[in-house]
Amino acid sequence: MEAKQSKESVARDLVRRQLGEVVLVGKTPETPQKVEIEPIIPEKASLKPPKTTSKENVNFSKEKIGSEKDQKDENVEKVDKPKVDSVKGSENEKKEKDEAKSDEKSAGKRKRDDLEKKNVEMVNKMVDKVIAEDSASEIRSLEPLAHQVLAKDSKVPSTDFEKVSCYIPAHISKYNFVCNMSKNRFADVICMDHSRVSLADSGYIHASWINVDTKKKAILTQFPLRKTAADFWQMLIEQKVKCVLLIMTEKEYKKFGGDFIFPLNQFIHVHHYKNWLHNSVPAEPKQIWQLQSYLQKYAEPPVYMSLSGCGRAGTYALFETAHASVHGSSPTFNMVKCLENVRNGRLHAVQSLSQFSFVYNLIADHIIGNSQCKEAGGDQENSTVAMLRQLTIQ
Repeated sequence: MEAKQSKESVARDLVRRQLGEVVLVGKTPETPQKVEIEPIIPEKASLKPPKTTSKENVNFSKEKIGSEKDQKDENVEKVDKPKVDSVKGSENEKKEKDEAKSDEKSAGKRKRDDLEKKNVEMVNKMVDKVIAEDSASEIRSLEPLAHQVLAKDSKVPSTDFEKVSCYIPAHISKYNFVCNMSKNRFADVICMDHSRVSLADSGYIHASWINVDTKKKAILTQFPLRKTAADFWQMLIEQKVKCVLLIMTEKEYKKFGGDFIFPLNQFIHVHHYKNWLHNSVPAEPKQIWQLQSYLQKYAEPPVYMSLSGCGRAGTYALFETAHASVHGSSPTFNMVKCLENVRNGRLHAVQSLSQFSFVYNLIADHIIGNSQCKEAGGDQENSTVAMLRQLTIQ
């Protein structure tokens, strides 16, 4: 034990001599070492990622920014609102002034337009009066010929009919007539190509256009066959026909299936004139004037129809054409020209001298002032009603 201690003491002495006095300390706390922080370089500072925040913080910041913006907008609106109201007020005042000026201009324009309209109406009345006087004067110039026509044993109608009885328009063709022979009531009554009424589906119907005057047209057609009834109604619909003048006796109407062609429920006004026999003339000329007066209220084009669409229907068409020529801008009384005009559309119109003479005398009587058209005057409507008692309007 002593030997061991002596060794330790010897060791201490040796250490003191070499190192000096040493104090041994046990369990002393470690002194924290100073961590050197790397200096921030400016170029790298911009590359550092921003600090992350939670979703709630982000939403909160957005709400905060939004509320601050709304508050700023409210403040701006409070500041600017008086200015906006004042601007709107000035704009409304300006608008009201402009509207007032516009109303004044409109009122002034209406007054000028009304005055101009009255002046135009007054001028038109004066012009119409002058034209009527001139027309009456020109019509009076036709009276000498009218007296010749009405003279006893007059040869004027027969002479003129000889001039036109064989009239045929130049350069006519009948291709469609020949190709549709089964749809023609008579094989010798030609429907010319240039004046035929064309159906929308390129179908064929034995019907022709005629020019009553420069402004008015009419359709002349045969009484339909049972197989062509649909074509007939198609034509009425496509041409927007409102009135059909049917000239045939009751016996003919029943014989050729009138009830089948014209059903009771329909939208067309059909005037059935029964007192005109085949190959003859009306017994009462005044009924033609009354019938014309009644038909004038319907929209054009009218349809004139008889069995062939040439004899009786053609005669009535000649009457309308001659009457229009007498009352045209340049009144004329040329029955030859009138019949040529009708036949330019309907080749076989007016088939006898009696039919031609009937119209000739009717117009001549009208010119010298003895026609029913002038005599009726204010009672014309009453006489028309009386005449219609002899007609069947379906």
